[in-house]
Formats: sequence, structure tokens, C-alpha cells
Amino acid sequence: MEGMEDNEEHDMVVNETFSSEEEGYKYYNAYAKSKGFGVRKEELTKKPGTNIAFRRLYVCSKEGYRARKHFEKTKRKRTPRPLSRCGCGARMEIEMSMESGEWFVKDFVVEHNHPLAIGDQTTFIRSHRGLNDAQKADAIEYGIGGLRTHDIMEVMEKQHGGPEKVGFVPQDLYNFFAKYKKERIEDEKTKSYVWLLEAFLESAQQNHPRSVITDGDHAMARAISKVFPNADHRLCSWHIEQNMIRHLRKTKLSDFRKFVYYYRNVDEFESRWADFLEEYEITEKDAWINRMYELRKKWSRAYTKDRYFLGMQSNQRSESLNSRIHKNLDRRMSLADLLEHTDHCLWRIRKNEAELDARASQTVPFTELDAEPLLRSCANIYTPVMFKKVKQQIDQFPKWGVAKVTKQDAVVVYAVALKERRDVIYDVKLTMAGPMVQGVNCRCLKMETEEIPCTHIFSVLKFLGLISRS
Repeated sequence: MEGMEDNEEHDMVVNETFSSEEEGYKYYNAYAKSKGFGVRKEELTKKPGTNIAFRRLYVCSKEGYRARKHFEKTKRKRTPRPLSRCGCGARMEIEMSMESGEWFVKDFVVEHNHPLAIGDQTTFIRSHRGLNDAQKADAIEYGIGGLRTHDIMEVMEKQHGGPEKVGFVPQDLYNFFAKYKKERIEDEKTKSYVWLLEAFLESAQQNHPRSVITDGDHAMARAISKVFPNADHRLCSWHIEQNMIRHLRKTKLSDFRKFVYYYRNVDEFESRWADFLEEYEITEKDAWINRMYELRKKWSRAYTKDRYFLGMQSNQRSESLNSRIHKNLDRRMSLADLLEHTDHCLWRIRKNEAELDARASQTVPFTELDAEPLLRSCANIYTPVMFKKVKQQIDQFPKWGVAKVTKQDAVVVYAVALKERRDVIYDVKLTMAGPMVQGVNCRCLKMETEEIPCTHIFSVLKFLGLISRS
């Protein structure tokens, strides 16, 4: 008789379809509650090279066993939690149809290897616990009214007719308030950052920045999107390095670093990322890695290489100011002392900047007597720091030559290739207005992203006889 019931349940479940992965979870969790067991989300499979999920596995909360390392610990600060897993094989796996977009049941196992909870016991199983929206609103009101968390729990238990009917346990309430307070702090931080950025805009006479580099602070990111909606925002590579060292080890670390600095092509990045997920068995539990993928357009070279950041990857200049300010801070300082200390740190930076400005306006970078005219001309145009970057491009252009010239209406395209490797080619486009050059750009985009001409452009100018090396 029991076997017939299991077969009927199996047929009923496998014929279900869902409009989303979350709807599938709610269905299986409701089924689990009616039977007396809990549910845990497991593997989420995505289409290679995309962020599109198409398969999800849900298992009984007693699936698997506690990891061996927990039994081998010799120094414990607290008594381990009771064992709850016993290798149960009950599960439901759903998959999305690529044709219809609906989710269907791919695999379903009815049998459990443990006793099921009965009656009100299911209330205390984790997947069936939680505050609904009305309970959250009531809890916040009670908190504003001055009640402590344990008092709020007692009130709500009485309102619902007992602990087993309230739908959550004290720990859930404590967790809710901890999350709520964190979100409120984040909200206040965002407001503070918005004020700060608006003050910055006012001091800059409403001149919005083209690009911004910050750490991964969520509140700052929200403020930037609000105050600088058109600014290009990227994450600081120095902060990413610190997080990589914190979250990754050995080959996993070195392979991830390639996504930051090495891969130049978006398709290559996505393909390598799919391989990375498979090789290191990355799951949704690897929260930091998954979040970094969501933010990939803000840090990966493949996505940022053609954007306007003037060659900068980190905000170490502001970090050095931050470090300098914090170096001699004392919590016993008065507000007046703090302002004086900050002004002193800023004064030193402004003094250094004034000295560099004076050097740039009153001197010219050294060039040899027989230096080419182009180099001497650049020395008179660029600041000493920028001159060094331009000189690197000038020093490289003898290695390049124009391999092919094609005309497209008012645009002339010069294919510039390495003389020793003719397969390395960059197209330089000159837009003409009669005999005059109206515009020039190169596929490497150095002019657009760093505001200095590249060696490929210099090669074309040399080819056209517009510059001389004599």
C-alpha cells in the first residue's frame, strides 16, 4: 500500500512544471513541509559562458554527512552542534526547457532513510521557518517602541497562539534584527556618501568626472550611480588583490589573477571563466567569486581595457592620504585637533603638487642635443610625468611600419604591423577634410583611454612624412 502511495506521489511530482527556479523551490518546500522534512538548495548549473541558470537540485536537509574535518578538531571553543545529516537520498532536480522557458522535474526521489517529523515539529525545521512581511513590520514597531528582542518574541508567540504556531524561532528574530540594522547602516552610509559627492560637485563647479575608481563599498557604489550617473566606475585593483589573497589559494589564486590582468577579449574571458568554474567546482556557496563575476565589467581587463581611466587601475593615491591621516589619529583628539591634523596632511600633499606644477611650468624634460624633433616638441608640450609615457611610445615606433593602406570615402585606414611579426596588426584611421587631417584614432584606443598618442599613430605620421627623425 505504501509503495502504491509513493508511486502516486512520484507521478504527481514529475508531471509538475514551474515558471521559474524559485517557484520550483517553493513547491518542493511546501511538499516537504506536508511530509515532515526540510529542504536544502544544492547545485545550480548555468549555461557555459553565461550567467543563465538552467538546472537546480534540491535535496532533503539530511542529505550527505558532516565533513570529516569537524570530527578531527582537537581544540574546540564550544560544543559542536548535534548531527543532523544521515546521507538521505530524497531529492528533486528541475531543469529549464530551452524551447518554452518552463522548468520541469528532471529527477525525483521519494524515499527517505530517517523518520519524518510529525505535527508541529516541522515548524522548527530551518527551511520552513522565517518571518513574513507582516511579522517583520510588527517586530520593527515593537523595537521602536522599546521592547527587547526576547520580549518581542514572547509577545509574538502569544499573538499566534504558541511557539509552534508563530513560524520562526528566537534565532530567526535575532538574525532579522541584525540584518535590518546592517541595512539601515548601509542606507545611512549611502546618504552620507551622496552628501559628500554632491559637496564635491559643488566645489568642482558641477563638473562631473568621466571615470571613478573605488573599493567595493556597496554604499559608495549606490551613491556614485545616483550623483554621477554618467561616470564610468571601476573597482580598485589593489583592493581586489587583497580580497583575492583572503579568499583564494595557490593555483586558484594565480588562475583568478589572469581574469584581472591577462585576458583581453570578452569572449575569451567568458570561455575561461566557464572552465574555471568547472575545474575548481565553484558553486553558489562561493559567494565572493560569484559576486566578482557579477561585477566583472568593473574590474576585468577584458571589459575595462577600452575605457577612459588614463591607465590607472587603483586608487592608491587616495589610500595613501587615508593612511597618512590615520597614522597619527587618537580617539582622544578633540574635533579641533582632528581638523588641524587633517589640514596638515592635506597641506603636505598640496605642497608636493605645487612643487610638481612649478617644475612642469618652469622647466622642460631633458633631451639629448641630437634628439629627434618630435621628441623635443613633445618635451615642450607634455608635463614631465606624461612626457615619460609619450617617450616610451616614440621609442617603440621604429619597430612598426605601415603594411597596407585603404581608402573608405573620407577615411584612410593604415594597417600598422610589427616589422618582425607581420601578423600583429593595428588599424589607424585618419579622417580627412580635403588635404587636412580632421581626426585620428587607433584600434588600441590609447589616445581615447590615456590621452596620449600611441606608437602606431606615430608610425603613420612618419610614413606620411609629417615627422622627421633627423
